[in-house]
Amino acid sequence: MAYEFLFDRGSTVHVVRLTSFWEISLFSVFTINRFTSNNHRRGSVWSNCLPEMQHPALIPTPKAKISRPVARKGLPDGRISTMASRRLIEMFRGRIIRRLVLFAILICLLFAGLQRTLAPTRPIPPTPALSPNGIPNFRRQAQFWNNLYDLLESNPPGVDAPKRLRRVGEIIFKPDASYARPDLLYMPDPDVELLRKSHQQVVQKIEANTARLRLVYEGGKRGIVSAATKRDLPTLLVSLRMLRQRGTRFPVEVFIASKSEYDDIVCGVILPGLNANCIVMSDILGVNPNYNVARYWLKSFAMLFSSFEQILWLDADCFPLHDAIEIFQSEPFTEIGLVTWPDFWVSSASPYFYNITSQPQPSLSERASTNGRQFLISKKTHAKTLLLASYYNYYGTMHYYRLLGQGAPGERRQRILPSRSLSS
Repeated sequence: MAYEFLFDRGSTVHVVRLTSFWEISLFSVFTINRFTSNNHRRGSVWSNCLPEMQHPALIPTPKAKISRPVARKGLPDGRISTMASRRLIEMFRGRIIRRLVLFAILICLLFAGLQRTLAPTRPIPPTPALSPNGIPNFRRQAQFWNNLYDLLESNPPGVDAPKRLRRVGEIIFKPDASYARPDLLYMPDPDVELLRKSHQQVVQKIEANTARLRLVYEGGKRGIVSAATKRDLPTLLVSLRMLRQRGTRFPVEVFIASKSEYDDIVCGVILPGLNANCIVMSDILGVNPNYNVARYWLKSFAMLFSSFEQILWLDADCFPLHDAIEIFQSEPFTEIGLVTWPDFWVSSASPYFYNITSQPQPSLSERASTNGRQFLISKKTHAKTLLLASYYNYYGTMHYYRLLGQGAPGERRQRILPSRSLSS
């Protein structure tokens, strides 16, 4: 279908047919600058439009693309001009400019919408919603979580949970005894290889030491970190009072999972009087139905999001008998930045775990399993260790807790820190 443009000036009628919108657009773009200035000199030239129209006409016609004379009553000699480009542009100059401007605005809006679509789907709120005294470096912490979340979600195990044949028994550790490592899980070889590759990718990304995964903390600051559910809060208050009574004056950060675990009186009134601050983890992580801040997952993440560089972790029912400054200022912490305490039990990590993490299996007589109820760690020197621990705990329930514990006593509690330490 062709489009026929009809217009006149004086005694001459002009006709131009164009067959598509693109012909009109290209024709306009190439000639608009030339004839805009002419229009300023002449003024409007459309005083003698066809009687049935008040404005220029765009008439669809099925005829071929041609230029033909159009007779009009009253025109001397019926003179026809088919060279109408100048008059055509002058007629449509205003309309075309307006349409081009609108088209440019539309393109900008579409581009902005595309950028918004590609942006992170977890918007960062301007302030914490629940934490009564705020969260140090809140926006940086929330951005760090966005980056860590991408790492965790982009490297899932990709296999079914290891099948547990039976549970590990309670084997008390004795340094002079000889033990055989328990092997009570089953995994098909293809699953082991897939999980090994997934683990390797995570380690490589953590080892890359990019700014996206840089922990947020206040350099040189020491403090105590703990986590509590609503049920644990009374026990935590007793431990904090004993902590202060025994001479420890370090500030304390208490991490609460979400609003359902939050207590206004404890967090808003009692804890500030003990130089302690409640931090609600959902303020940082956001409310997402796809994940749940489980108790042991909360413990691992509390260390990541603490504002302290040097951390003494204490479970809600733990407190030191002496001023904690002594262990911060003593070896081995001053030398390596990490101190753990042994548990009663023999290590129960599965041989599959060492295969998946590409580590040699240590002798069970070297050391007992680690007690995760208290430990010292420097985020400056062991940031990568904490990042790897977050991966183990994020996928712990169905995979790594079984690989590390095989159903042993305190399986989840002792697995907050990984068996593998990455140097920062």
